[in-house]
Amino acid sequence: MTDISNAIAASSMLLAVVAVLFGVWNGAIDAALALDVSGDPATQLPQRRQLRSAILTKASPLVIGAWLTAVVFLARSVEIGGRFLRCPPGQACRPDDVAAAFLLTEAFMLLIAAATSVQLIRLVARWLEARRRKTRS
Repeated sequence: MTDISNAIAASSMLLAVVAVLFGVWNGAIDAALALDVSGDPATQLPQRRQLRSAILTKASPLVIGAWLTAVVFLARSVEIGGRFLRCPPGQACRPDDVAAAFLLTEAFMLLIAAATSVQLIRLVARWLEARRRKTRS
């Protein structure tokens, strides 16, 4: 196996792990985001706990894992992308399907990292909203 083949195998495996965790945990994250925190703050303890649990046990590990995976392969992706961009117009450059697949894998990883980050930000904002309501009462 060549160096790029090893890299694409590793990045694909890590993408698969993050994607599976995203799929498995997304229901709990969405449920926490759908919680109504506008009611009586005295009765909101279960909602605050569910939000906190989703942040600490699902969203945060997912964001950390997704970004670490994306960052590990980012330098190689930039280098491969630079090679594609340096190909002079009109000149026949040898296509490299494996390198292109590696870039696509990295793009998916970055997309998942961004999407999970947005979810985490929304969860934290919701949790802070619930805590503010608690302290006002």
